[in-house]
Amino acid sequence: MFGDRRKKRTGAIKRIRAKFGRKVNYEALLFCSSRNVYAQIVDLRNGQTKFTVSTCKKGDKKNHRNIENAKNLGKVLAEKCKENKIENVSFNRAEKIFHGVVKAVADEFYQN
Repeated sequence: MFGDRRKKRTGAIKRIRAKFGRKVNYEALLFCSSRNVYAQIVDLRNGQTKFTVSTCKKGDKKNHRNIENAKNLGKVLAEKCKENKIENVSFNRAEKIFHGVVKAVADEFYQN
């Protein structure tokens, strides 16, 4: 049951990365839990995570998954990319619908 989902997901990732080919060296992966939103920049050449950003705060169990926090997450992610001189980043939304929180992160990331 879970093996099929994993195969489907890895196939989707391969298709997404094949579209960009060698033009893009970095990928912004997005994960949305029930309370928080997490984003990380991955170097596609080495398969290593460069850095991560999230809306969660240490020791806080409140729900931080809203559009305002998602916009802040997108800004912080863009600023960290500029600090590390990372350009040409593909945005991987992990099969989430491009609406709401996912859209807010992507819009702020590409505006900055």
